[in-house]
Amino acid sequence: MRTFPNYTPKWGLSPSTKYKILTTRFGDGYTQRGRDGINNKQESYKCTFELPFADIQRIAVFLDDHYGSEAFMWAAPNKTEAPFTCKSYSGPKQIGRAAPNHAETYYSLSLTLNRVHDI
Repeated sequence: MRTFPNYTPKWGLSPSTKYKILTTRFGDGYTQRGRDGINNKQESYKCTFELPFADIQRIAVFLDDHYGSEAFMWAAPNKTEAPFTCKSYSGPKQIGRAAPNHAETYYSLSLTLNRVHDI
């Protein structure tokens, strides 16, 4: 399994956790809940990368090579490496130069990485 390119997302990485549960409601108002599967914790990370075009293109090509369904390894900040997928991304969008004295034009690429539990 390939590893996501080693670029740091822009400050403000937005993690999200959702638990998949089964719920049964009974006629008297009683509710029973339980985990749906052994890996019911769903994690996702909204990321934005702001880098020179060549680096943004490298990320986009990597994602395109995985077709939104094939998992790859990625490590969220302060977490261990785990398998993720990316169903869609937005960009590249030109955002300007890094500084007045830099010749490179910077672009942004936004995406959501979803943790998967494959066999």
